[in-house]
Amino acid sequence: MSPLVSTASRRGRPPCCAPEVLAKVVGLRLQGLSLAAISAVLNTDGVLTPTSRSRWTKSHVDRLLHTRFAQEFMDVAG
Repeated sequence: MSPLVSTASRRGRPPCCAPEVLAKVVGLRLQGLSLAAISAVLNTDGVLTPTSRSRWTKSHVDRLLHTRFAQEFMDVAG
């Protein structure tokens, strides 16, 4: 697990997806890609959504980017 997304001392809901997926989505967003472009990349790469579906939409990406874990990851990465 990535040290940036540690849940050892956290309360509440656990992260909804793998740290690698979160890092990829945040990295693409920090590069300036739109939500639709990020979902297209994830679909092309065959990455499953947090609910194990095969098709990402821009709303999936938007929800992921608004999680506490993504916000913290962006603060550290950005």
